[in-house]
Amino acid sequence: STGPSGAIVNFASAINVDGDCGAISANPSSGSLFPIGVTTVNVSSGSGPSCSFTVTVVDTPAPTISCPVDKIATADGTGFATVSVGAPTTSPSTGVTVVGRRSDDTPAVYDEDGQVVTPEVIVPLNAPYPIGTTGITWTVTDEFGRTATCTQRIVVHTACASDTAPPT
Repeated sequence: STGPSGAIVNFASAINVDGDCGAISANPSSGSLFPIGVTTVNVSSGSGPSCSFTVTVVDTPAPTISCPVDKIATADGTGFATVSVGAPTTSPSTGVTVVGRRSDDTPAVYDEDGQVVTPEVIVPLNAPYPIGTTGITWTVTDEFGRTATCTQRIVVHTACASDTAPPT
């Protein structure tokens, strides 16, 4: 929870792997009020090693994103359509990163040793769209790593699929 002076921050307890290190404590402790900004949390035990991590509390709202309108197009003779997808709007409009990923991207395939068998294929947003529905997931990320997403649909019909008039 956040307030004008900071936020109550909860984090998991450290685990005593060795078992001989004594009680583990964190300063400041989980559940404490952390001020706006960066605070270092020091974790230590009676006789064992210590470590630290940082907690960042921000007093700005997370980013938001609104997708461009869905698009409908008719395929050409190759079975594809070129579509201008537009761009989403975000709040804030500056200081954020926006990425659009198509649903027809192909994820990488790895073997049991973690080695790439087939690399990832990312289809550019301006590449032609196939017949059917392709989704674009738009993601906005702010400087603190907070994200928001929305989805736009690109629907491509076969030639004459949208023609509802009877033939003459």
